[in-house]
Amino acid sequence: MPRIAILLTLLALSPTLRADDAELPQEIQKLNESYAREIARVLPPIQEKYIEALERILENYTRAGSFEKALQTKQQIESAMRWENLPLPQFQGEKKADWGRSEFKDWLKTKSFSFRGVSAVTLEFEDRKVRWIAGGAPREHDFRVSGKRGVIVEGGQNFRLEFADDLSSGTFESNVGKYPLTIVDRE
Repeated sequence: MPRIAILLTLLALSPTLRADDAELPQEIQKLNESYAREIARVLPPIQEKYIEALERILENYTRAGSFEKALQTKQQIESAMRWENLPLPQFQGEKKADWGRSEFKDWLKTKSFSFRGVSAVTLEFEDRKVRWIAGGAPREHDFRVSGKRGVIVEGGQNFRLEFADDLSSGTFESNVGKYPLTIVDRE
């Protein structure tokens, strides 16, 4: 891909072309322009190496007669040439606020949620049940997602969990009180 096309693509991806930049102080505008130039200087050689490595993989698959894998690799090369496979989400963080109920429910299964009310409690969600761990043997309860970031745990009484849109924090609420949740990755 010609360097000018790469530069134009990178400038389109850069923070300097946002509509609200004209309202930024001149010092920040200059910093953003410098930042965009540095990205345009650094990324093209990395991208070229990536595409070259993909092309070697394509040759190997073609020689081996693995045409489906070769086609997938060719598509990956074409995507890379359009700068579509930059690993930006790992730097931007996932936009959990945009998640629907399904993604939210999947996220619940990857975390443990603890709070200290009358006693210390840990909750671990599965597909249809939540494991309630407090003292003795764990108990299981049904649960359902409620609203955008809520969960109802069904039992003798309904307990409610509410989470921030970005899922960085949450609360557990019962008829006794409301408690902040500690959220950790499940092992």
